Amino acid sequence: MDVSRIRALRGPNLWSRNTAIESIVTCSDAECAVDEHLPEFEARLRARFPQIGRLRPEGHHGALSIAHVLQAVALGLQAHAGCPVAFGRTAATVEPGVFQVVVEYSEEEVGRRAVELAADGELYAAEQQAKAKRMLADADAYATAAIATAIREGGLEAAQYQVAMRQVDVLAEVGKGQGRQTVIVPASAVEALGDAFRSAK
Repeated sequence: MDVSRIRALRGPNLWSRNTAIESIVTCSDAECAVDEHLPEFEARLRARFPQIGRLRPEGHHGALSIAHVLQAVALGLQAHAGCPVAFGRTAATVEPGVFQVVVEYSEEEVGRRAVELAADGELYAAEQQAKAKRMLADADAYATAAIATAIREGGLEAAQYQVAMRQVDVLAEVGKGQGRQTVIVPASAVEALGDAFRSAK
């Protein structure tokens, strides 16, 4: 996501009679449908901003883009700061992946900062999920080589232990970063880790 322009609309405007912050948001293909392509995005974002409400704007039934989420989060942050506002609008432009996001404000500095914080938080959440995917891919590649070597040198139990240790390293690395981290681990992975450690005793 890239926010290329943030400006204050200090009176009645094309969008509404309300003062508002307008921004131009460019999204990647995955960011144009975060509910479909980035399933862990919402959990990571809520870990950073636990006070936000629903992410899908009322009346929006299409794909949920990161631009729509920016609108919802900016409104929520202003309410949390004691400046509750209601109006928001996200509109796709003629250029694919580019949106205009407009969020009402009552105090300009609070509104502007809310949009900036929302953009930072969403970018952080998306980056964390991309990081997790890269590291899990690296772990899969490592596991393939480790299994072959461990079976050759120490049998199947040694291979299970090597893979388990690598999974622990990956989960620890994914959990690093600023603030609280949410790491979602399949139940099957937890069971596999337990089996591997028990076999290594």
